[in-house]
Amino acid sequence: MNLVRIGRGKVYVGQTTCGHYPHYALGFCGKCYHIHCRKLRRTKQQVRYAELKYKYGVTLESYNILLEKQGGGCAVCGVAKAGNGKGDKYLDVDHNHTTGKVRGLLCRRCNLTLGVLERNRERIIKIEEYLIKTD
Repeated sequence: MNLVRIGRGKVYVGQTTCGHYPHYALGFCGKCYHIHCRKLRRTKQQVRYAELKYKYGVTLESYNILLEKQGGGCAVCGVAKAGNGKGDKYLDVDHNHTTGKVRGLLCRRCNLTLGVLERNRERIIKIEEYLIKTD
């Protein structure tokens, strides 16, 4: 097959092994290209498992064990849903950014709050004093 540059991309000229005329850079015809992509496509669940392992070193089994130890919900507030407003059913993996150690599973609201307060621990004391003073 000969490569011919048309515009910015490369387009193959000639027939592929399937007998169709290609118009994709990989040398597949449209039908074969979509079949090829479907074989490579992963489910959302597979992507989630790979993300847990890559980012946090946590397997699905250890995630489920940790979730069970926490009573099936957030380690801080106990809510069973993720609470990020996007229909996500997974809790966030809370970890120490310095050591990488996993601390627990949190709902989105508690995870974001912890992230803000963790950087400025004196602020926690000041907020608590403020709440006590104003109540």
